[in-house]
Amino acid sequence: MNKEQYIKKIKECLKRLPQEEILKACEYYEEYFAEAGEENEQAAIKELGEPRKNANKIISEFALKDVEENTDGKKRMSIFWIVILAIFASPIALPIAIVFFVLILVLIIVIFSCVISIGAVGLSLFLAGPFSIILGALAFTQGSAVTIFYIGCGLMGIAIGTIIIWGSIVLCKKSYRFVVSLVAKFLKRGAKSE
Repeated sequence: MNKEQYIKKIKECLKRLPQEEILKACEYYEEYFAEAGEENEQAAIKELGEPRKNANKIISEFALKDVEENTDGKKRMSIFWIVILAIFASPIALPIAIVFFVLILVLIIVIFSCVISIGAVGLSLFLAGPFSIILGALAFTQGSAVTIFYIGCGLMGIAIGTIIIWGSIVLCKKSYRFVVSLVAKFLKRGAKSE
């Protein structure tokens, strides 16, 4: 490899940088080879190391300089999303992301299952109330205290069941709205970042 091939390889690796940065890097290596002289060209190439490693170093320095100079919030957010995309591009991160979304889905299912089970308890109390009233009416021969007890339990069951059913319906609606708004915000942020 000679100096022209070395500098060409550096240019190829830096093609994503602004043209001004590429020119600065090429000028630096041109000066480096000029100071070394033609007779020491191979020694200079050996001293510099692989062009790809030097190009990666220039790219990382440019990225750090760009982050320091741009304190704009939008720019930082775009850098944040680039980092997130880089993480998701790795082979380990994709399964982790899938597990994360499955866990969120399981959490939503658990929340709705709890609300539905609370509603089922309320419904069973509501439906058991009339049976207790009928049982109290049939137990009239046992005495008025037993009849009043069973009828009172039946009325309480209907009242508590109604309150629980109403509460679980309200809780279900609020949970549904919360999940929908959370998903909408997530999708809206995803659309803005594109």
